[in-house]
Formats: sequence, structure tokens, C-alpha cells
Amino acid sequence: MDEVSLSGDQASPNSPTTHGTQACFYRSSLPSFLLCIVLVPTVPGTIAGFRRRIGATQKSCRGLSAPIEHRRTAMSTFFAKVSGQADFLSPSRQSAGSAGTSHFQAHVLSEMSFAAGLAVWSAVSFQGQALPKWQPPYEVLPAPASGAELAPKLGGDERTAVWQQDDVFTVLHRSDAKTVAITGGLQMPLAQIPGSDLWILRLKMKGWEQGFVSYLILEDGNFPNPPKFRSWRGANAPTIPMPSAELKGRIEKRTLQSKALGAERGILVYLPPNAPKQDIPAVFFADGLCEPIARIMEPLMLQGKVRPFAIVGVPNGGYSGDRSHPYDPKLDERAKEYVTGVDLETFDRHMTFFTAEVPRYVSESFGISTKKEDRAVGGFSNGGAFAAAVAFRHPEVFGHAIPLSVGVPPNFPKPSTPLPKMYLAAGTLETFIRGTTRVHNQAKEWGADVQMRTYVAGHDGDMWNLAIFEFLQLIFKA
Repeated sequence: MDEVSLSGDQASPNSPTTHGTQACFYRSSLPSFLLCIVLVPTVPGTIAGFRRRIGATQKSCRGLSAPIEHRRTAMSTFFAKVSGQADFLSPSRQSAGSAGTSHFQAHVLSEMSFAAGLAVWSAVSFQGQALPKWQPPYEVLPAPASGAELAPKLGGDERTAVWQQDDVFTVLHRSDAKTVAITGGLQMPLAQIPGSDLWILRLKMKGWEQGFVSYLILEDGNFPNPPKFRSWRGANAPTIPMPSAELKGRIEKRTLQSKALGAERGILVYLPPNAPKQDIPAVFFADGLCEPIARIMEPLMLQGKVRPFAIVGVPNGGYSGDRSHPYDPKLDERAKEYVTGVDLETFDRHMTFFTAEVPRYVSESFGISTKKEDRAVGGFSNGGAFAAAVAFRHPEVFGHAIPLSVGVPPNFPKPSTPLPKMYLAAGTLETFIRGTTRVHNQAKEWGADVQMRTYVAGHDGDMWNLAIFEFLQLIFKA
């Protein structure tokens, strides 16, 4: 089986694989495997039990370039802070987001609350199909002996500085906390400079000029409140699409009584102002993603650069437990619905809902096309794994698939129907590049028209935003 080269913006299907990844981002920022890399070790009350249950999880987490104990986060504190930051069913809240947080970041921020158990599930799902060991593409440099020359980087009330000089990417933060870490596109602890209140992370790697990182700084495992994302961009980094301030189209919120799920489930449907009355092309997104994408794509529709298309956001089942209590993987409906190997019955019921009930409803209610060549499915992180699963399991429904940053590749037999065209992307700084590459190579082996793009980024909402923006222009080209 041919492997995909992961160097450059577009992977070549003919060269050997060269991996890199270490970051992740809780769905806009949760780390490497949203999970393994960060969150399993972040749940104080449950990590011991996880280790007892699945030793493979510990092995999966050994690729970290720093001790796991430095990455701990108080999950109950996190739940309280994140609660309400991203309501998948409310267009108004999607547009409002939170202070200092982009539409896309506000939408994906809530995934952190579901991330802890996914490392466990990833270990279970990978039995018999282990991914190649991940090797970070960078070297972690030690903290300098003195911070005297660095202190001027922090002027006035500024407590954080991020910059690149030659091949070294540096994060500097001033704090009296006992531990400091960066989270977002990168998920790593900072080291304290001896005899000072300065904390530093230095990563040596060629190619930082093309990189970009969305980030937050954690002190003693606590997230800032509200979570205010910042972005660092290399001199030659790609341009991240900016959302339109105002939508000309409309977003409809509907509630479906699902026979497959045995419950009600809301959906969001964006309809562009210049859409036809019938046979409207559409992209269906996991995790209820809708308005953030409408805001970056609508200007292209109005300019005639892409065909007018609808966006159907299908939310996940969420987390049914008390978020102020320790995470319980048994209550993580999102993981059950998206990741193969967690709960097959729940996965199958949700698959039927997503691939049969939702398309039928939006076709009857909004005139969405029933032709598979007019329909795409997409998602990122575990939503990306689900998008790949839809492509492999039901290629007769969607003509295009956009699986991004796939953590747990679906493990299905080759379908009898030709696969949809597949557009994959991942960051060279995230471990999810392994799962994404696995899906690419499997689809290619099965004869699919498939491409994969890589970016010098981690598990980052900006990266997904950019990839979706680029791929939708190809899928719905005018």
C-alpha cells in the first residue's frame, strides 16, 4: 500500500510517509487525540482507573515530549468555564461566541469536555490496527539558565510573548503559578527559568515560517475565563479566511423526532440568499458546525466563485453526565456516536440518523438535493473520524467527504459501491496526522479519488477553518 508524504501543502501519494505531530487542540484546541495527548492525563480522579483498564493508552501517550504529569487539568474547573461557550443549537450564540474567541473556536471549544475518554477508546479501537509511532518534528530545547535577556519581551501588562527566530519557536510567559502550559494548536508544558517568574517553551524545527498556532495559556491547570484565544503566524503562513460580519442568507433551526435515535435531535440549516428553490447542493457537518462555515463561504457564493450551497449542521449527543463531576466515559454520547469500537449499537443508530433521516428531512423541508454528487459530509477530530466512517460505510449517500484530523480511523471492509471523492487534511504538529494518513492510504488502495493536505499546525481550529474553506471551493466550484 502506498504511503502518503506529509511534507508540503499537498501530500504526494507516491512517497514514503514522514510524520510529525504533537499538538492538538480541544476541538479547536484539544490535544493530540484530543485525548491521549492531553486529556486522559488531565482528569485527576480517573486516570488511575484508565491505566488499570487499558495499558495501551499509556503506550499511546509516550510520544509526548514532556512528562504527562505536567499536563494535568482540573476537569471540573474546565467544565464550569467552558459551559455555555458553544451551543451547537443556537445560531445566535454561534455568532456571538465568547470574548476573544472566533466563531469557529467558540464552536469547537466545548469538545474539551468530551475529550478525556477518547484516548481510552482509541486504544480499544486500534487493537489489531496499530498506527505508526508518532515522532515530533521538532526538538524541545531546555530552558536558559537566566531570563535576563528575555524579560524585555514582556512589556507593560503583557504577560505572554510568542515569536520565532531562525528555527526556534518560543513561548514566554510570566506567572507565579506552580505550573504553566500552552494549549490549543500546541499542548505542552512550559519550563520555569531558574530564579525567576518566567516560563518558557522553545521548539526547534525548520519550516516555522509556514506555521500558525492558536493558543491559550493555562496556569496551574486552569483555563482563563473567558477563554481568549490568541494566534501566532509565521511570516509565510497561509491566510486564514475571515468570517463575514453579516450573513445575507438565513439559518433555520429545526428539531427532528428521530426513529433511529429514539429521541429528538436539533439540526441547523444555512440557506444562501441566491440558492435555487430545489436541488440545492449541501454539505453536512458533524458537531452541528454551520454558521462559522457559512460566514466564510457566503461571500464566495455572492461573488459567483462557488455554487450556492446549503450547510447542514448535525449536532452530536453530547455528554449526559454532570460536568462538575469527574468525566465518565460511559456518559459520553458523542464518542459513542462518532468513534467505531466504543458502542456499536449507538454508533449504528446515529449513522442511520445522519445518513438517512437527516438527508430525507432536509430534502423534503428545504429542497436539498438528493443526488450524491451534490452532497458532501465533513467533520474534524472525532467528527472527522465519523466523516470518514460515513464515506466508507455509505458511499451511496455522499459524493464528497472532508475528514479532517482523524483520530481513530474507521475499521470497515471495502464497500461494494465506489467511494466518494475524499479531501483530507491534518497538521504536521498533531498526532492525528497518523489516523488521517491511514484513512488516505486506505481510500487510495480502494480506488478512491483522494487528496490530502498538510499544514504546519496542530489540532487547531484555524487549520480546519482553512482546509474547509479550500476544499469547499473545489467541491462546489462554480
